Amino acid sequence: MAITTLTPTRLMLPKNTKVTFASGVTIATTGNLESLFSSAVSGVLVTAFTKSVTITPPETAHDLQSFMGADTNNFQNQMLEEKPPGLATMTGTLIMDEDEVLESLLDISGTVVTGGYTRYQLGNSSSAETDILVQLSGATGAVNIALIDSEITKWGDVRVSGPDGHWEQDITAICLAKNFYWEYQD
Repeated sequence: MAITTLTPTRLMLPKNTKVTFASGVTIATTGNLESLFSSAVSGVLVTAFTKSVTITPPETAHDLQSFMGADTNNFQNQMLEEKPPGLATMTGTLIMDEDEVLESLLDISGTVVTGGYTRYQLGNSSSAETDILVQLSGATGAVNIALIDSEITKWGDVRVSGPDGHWEQDITAICLAKNFYWEYQD
């Protein structure tokens, strides 16, 4: 018996995945998601590389409804009731090499303090909704995933990763099902 090795050729994923945070993205059929993000009304706020990215598309739950009686095959009368779709979720670890790359997402009203510092606070009412584009690309294909009008629900610990000076931070973002887009390059 011969052993067959399957080698993926459609999409070769890079070690790191590019994530773009923008504001004012309008979804249209006039271009792919990458081009729509690059022409965002309020501009691109941050582009960062990430690792350990997980995208969870919205799930649609179903409940079983059972009724009295049986059908013609002697099964109980039943039907599935479809519930509204849930939230889309993106989790990942941002890899950053400078400070203040995410300030406008944390707190759009940072306070300037003496000595050339700007102070930000998480969790206040001035944190911004953001549009997120996750890009996976390789030699023969690409996948773009967008979460429009998303909320960042978790800012994890900041970790200094090594002598190269970059630092990492875990994030979680959610959006409504109607604001979740997934496209493949044909």
